[in-house]
Amino acid sequence: MQKQKLTKKQKNKLDREWRQAIKERDKFCQVCGPGVEHKVLNAHHLIPKQFIKFRWDLRNGMMLCFQHHSLGRYSAHQHPVWFAQWLRINRPEIFEWIVMRMELDVR
Repeated sequence: MQKQKLTKKQKNKLDREWRQAIKERDKFCQVCGPGVEHKVLNAHHLIPKQFIKFRWDLRNGMMLCFQHHSLGRYSAHQHPVWFAQWLRINRPEIFEWIVMRMELDVR
C-alpha cells in the first residue's frame, strides 16, 4: 500500500495544531521555568521535523523562550550539545525517548 502524501496546506495546519497543543501543555519555557514571563514562546521539535513520523508527535515537542530556542548562546539550535546535556540531566525521560527513537530509526 502506498502512503498518501500530505499537501503543504495540510502540513501547515498540522504544524499549527501541534504548536498550539505544545503551548497549552507546557505554558512556559521549560528551561527557564514557570517563574519567568516571556512575550514570545516557541514550540521546539526535539527530533527535527524532517523526521516526518515524529513531526506531530506531542512527545517530540517542548516550549522554549526565544533565547533557549534559537537566539541565545545556550539554545537548542545554536548549541545542540548543550541542549542534549540539559535534557539528559533535567528531563531524562524525554532524553531516553529521543535516544530510543533515533536508535530505532537508524537501524
